[in-house]
Amino acid sequence: MESSERSPFTGWNEGINTSGPLSYLLGTNFRQLPSNERKCLDVIPVDMVCRGMTLIASAVVVRRHARLYQLATSAINPVNMGRSIELTGLAHRKHYRTTNGIDSWLKVKFESISVSKQRYERLSIPMQKAVISRINRAAVSLRMKKPPLARAERDLIRAEKLIELYEPFILHNEHVFESENARLLSAMLPADERPLFDFAPEFIDWWDYWINVHIPALRRWCYPLMEGRPLESREPRALDWSAEAPHGTASGYAQGVGPQRRDLSVPDRGAVRSGRTEFVWRQGGCIPDVAAVRPRHRRARGLGDRRAPAHGSHRSMTRPIAGPRLLWSIPNGSTAGNILRSGVLPRLLDRVGDAS
Repeated sequence: MESSERSPFTGWNEGINTSGPLSYLLGTNFRQLPSNERKCLDVIPVDMVCRGMTLIASAVVVRRHARLYQLATSAINPVNMGRSIELTGLAHRKHYRTTNGIDSWLKVKFESISVSKQRYERLSIPMQKAVISRINRAAVSLRMKKPPLARAERDLIRAEKLIELYEPFILHNEHVFESENARLLSAMLPADERPLFDFAPEFIDWWDYWINVHIPALRRWCYPLMEGRPLESREPRALDWSAEAPHGTASGYAQGVGPQRRDLSVPDRGAVRSGRTEFVWRQGGCIPDVAAVRPRHRRARGLGDRRAPAHGSHRSMTRPIAGPRLLWSIPNGSTAGNILRSGVLPRLLDRVGDAS
């Protein structure tokens, strides 16, 4: 699940994604990636996953859902390892052509290629690490204070471990995931809702997405984290929860949260408890920006369900909920966080509210 295609904006990304470390490595002097060039790399934009999950949730609500849904691209619009490595190299070349310096000029000349595991071990990182390690050991035997290539050896060790971590996904397994059930849900959408909720992986142009959207997004939001640099500042997003908000602001760029938002009543404080879950709530009022919504972490209950209730001065672990609240239950993990921040959830709630 990678950079967004169009929502909340083109190229939205946060954190270090699955393809981030590998694409970063291919933008350095390392250009030989051990991989099966025919293997499908199942990449899908995060906002397309959000739209697919919205469709699935709607089907579950009306009891017209299938037993299994997969949100993937490898069956209907595959991009294999050979093609993805080629597109990554082209995207890096496009960037380095806009920069000056001998280093950028050299990186433009190198090609990123898919190689066998044997060639990788013979000519790439393992061989280079062995040579540098011998030089450093010779320097130590000559009683030098510091090995001259200690930093280079550490970098090669980290790169080698990274390749080992990704080998099952880029070299060994050849899984293909079908998404026909989700595409059938998308086909049933009315024409006016398709721009917002369609799930159509067959229309992704991988050349345009990879070179003009995904790699620039990684370079903007992901690579600085790997290099220890601060991210560029961007305007905080605020969600407009008002029923009168125009559809153009449903993606999450409005300035306030209206007090007229329909809240969900939660009369039973124990009905929404679950293991390892973050609860986010707010009163139906005006919150200036999304940063004002704070997560509350709860421990999994487990054996605690059988404990005696607290007495005396001890406070209950569950804070009583007075009055209607808007409650979100967000499972731990980056996928749920990305879906929450993408802006699809407010649009779904608005649609449900309008229908009711």
